[in-house]
Amino acid sequence: MVASHIYDVRAAATLGIKTVYIRRPTEDEGVRDEIKSKAEGGDMDVVVTSFVELAEILKARGG
Repeated sequence: MVASHIYDVRAAATLGIKTVYIRRPTEDEGVRDEIKSKAEGGDMDVVVTSFVELAEILKARGG
């Protein structure tokens, strides 16, 4: 699931869905700093700042 609302993405993760959180400056104030990828010790599979960044990651992974 790809979204900019952390609670939606976290709910998807509880169902075993792979998660991508896209940071936006006006979303998720108060919890924004705690949103991290699993590689950084967080609960999201991937955290990006744009769809372009996500496309580059997917391309690098062969997806």
